[in-house]
Amino acid sequence: MRITFEQIDGDLSLFRGHWQLTPLEDGQTRACLRMEFEIGIPLLAAMLDPLAVDALTTNTTAMFGALEQRAVDPFAAR
Repeated sequence: MRITFEQIDGDLSLFRGHWQLTPLEDGQTRACLRMEFEIGIPLLAAMLDPLAVDALTTNTTAMFGALEQRAVDPFAAR
């Protein structure tokens, strides 16, 4: 139960990863997200990479929050 993705167009020189879903014994599911990226500007990597990590972390946290809310109440207003 894996969804793999890769950027085919955009500003980053590399952006790919996967979602992995693993059923647990108690009926729950573990969802993991792995991402790999390169901004493509080596001279600015030290400055831009931490900003990109923060942005991806914020977005990922929001996605997992939305998934959790949907799992708890699939008919909640969106």
